Amino acid sequence: MDGVRALATEKIDPDTKEVIVSKDDWKKMHVYIASYNTFPTAAGLASSAAGYAALVAALVELFGAKESYPGEFTAIARQGSGSACRSLYGGFVA
Repeated sequence: MDGVRALATEKIDPDTKEVIVSKDDWKKMHVYIASYNTFPTAAGLASSAAGYAALVAALVELFGAKESYPGEFTAIARQGSGSACRSLYGGFVA
């Protein structure tokens, strides 16, 4: 959460061009996360990786986060699951 929040940008209303949420306001807000997984668990199909990739992708969208270097979002997702980098577009595997 903190990794993506640190990359947050201002949320701007597309119609009025007014700032809805400033970059500093994101730091004060709480985020409630609830998830439901229909992906088979413990089947060798990287369900945890898919979950962490989805979580990071959702947080990136919410915060309007921008990477400071290519692949930064996959680095954040890998903190939860090492295989998550394969579940995000532009990720890498070593």
